[in-house]
Amino acid sequence: MTTHNADIVTVNEVRRALRAQLLNERQQILADDKAMLDAVLCESLMGHLHTLSPKPQCIALYWPIRGEPDLMPFAHAWLAAGGGVVLPMVVEKHAPLKFGVYTQGTELKTGAYGIPEPDLLKLSTQAPDVVVIPCVGFNDANYRLGYGGGYYDRTLAGWRDEGASVHSVGVAYGAAQVSFEPGGFDLPLDVILSA
Repeated sequence: MTTHNADIVTVNEVRRALRAQLLNERQQILADDKAMLDAVLCESLMGHLHTLSPKPQCIALYWPIRGEPDLMPFAHAWLAAGGGVVLPMVVEKHAPLKFGVYTQGTELKTGAYGIPEPDLLKLSTQAPDVVVIPCVGFNDANYRLGYGGGYYDRTLAGWRDEGASVHSVGVAYGAAQVSFEPGGFDLPLDVILSA
């Protein structure tokens, strides 16, 4: 039992150090380079969604923080084309995410962890067709390294338990591809797009 606990601590420490390194590297990307990479990711995401059948209607995106790829230009293009967009909301700690309806006119409030979120009154009652998840890091088996809270893993597991077919797409900068072993609760994403 002691060895098992020691292994968990070691794995967590290694991932914590890797996460810190990747976040630091992401913050160092120059603004012009970041804008170019973000545009490539928006285009890649649009292209990927057009390969899915049936065509997705509602896409779960995220509000970019801490140097994450900014996909809001994609969100606005998707909305303009008649699609739906929802954003994640932390309603309860250590629980699956909820999602609130987003439009260009949506007033966002500061939610948990200082992340802008729609108001609770705009809560979506159904799972999106596609969820787009930012990756701090990712490996070649489509596992992502996030911030360590497990919110997306709980959310994906919950949808799968409910039988909801939600296509998961990770997005990251190419430099975030690293080698790491997934944890026991980590779930692989369907695809990871990088630029």
